[in-house]
Parts: sequence; structure tokens; C-alpha cells
Amino acid sequence: MTPTEVFERAGRTLFGDEYVAPLADFLGVEANTVDKWRNGRSRVPSEVWCDIFDAVGEQERAMGALRTELVALVGPRTDGAIDVDRQQMIAPGIFPAVTMDFALLRRFSRSRRRI
Repeated sequence: MTPTEVFERAGRTLFGDEYVAPLADFLGVEANTVDKWRNGRSRVPSEVWCDIFDAVGEQERAMGALRTELVALVGPRTDGAIDVDRQQMIAPGIFPAVTMDFALLRRFSRSRRRI
């Protein structure tokens, strides 16, 4: 994959299809700057790659915690299917680990940024 493709994939994975504005907010830059990186008109600074790398790592940790909660709720998957009442899956408090604290991550990222 090209750097532009990796940037696009990371943005979509972290923030969804409409990722430009949320990623710009997260990185503390203007949306048009993210758009230039997305379209390959400007190189992504190494500090930004580090911030994206850290955000992906945080997302991995959050998903790992969610997986642990799901295994505790429904048991390990053995047949490729989870047999659980749909209402249990949407009950409040079942998925608290999915919510990333982007404000905390932003403060951490900005404290080490030099751009």
C-alpha cells in the first residue's frame, strides 16, 4: 500500500467514512490539511504518523477489552456463531470499553508533537 492508501485506511478505521474533520480535530490541524494528506498533495509528517500509530494501538487495546467482556458474557466462540439474546447485547454497560477517550489521547499526542 502507498502512504496515501495507508493514511486513508487509518482515517476510515479510526473515525469512519467521514473521517476528515474528526481526524483533523484529533490531530489539531485544519481539515484542508488532512485533505491534502489524503489526496497525496502533501507528505504526512512523521509526528502525525506517530499520533495515528498511537491511536490505532489505543483502539486495539479497547477492542481487546471488548473481546474479553464478550467472552465473559457469552463464552468463547467455538462454532463461528454467538448464541445470545439480542437485548443482552445492547443492554447499557455491555460495551463500555469501545468508547475511546479521544480527548485524553489528543492531550497525550499534542504534548509530544513538534509540528
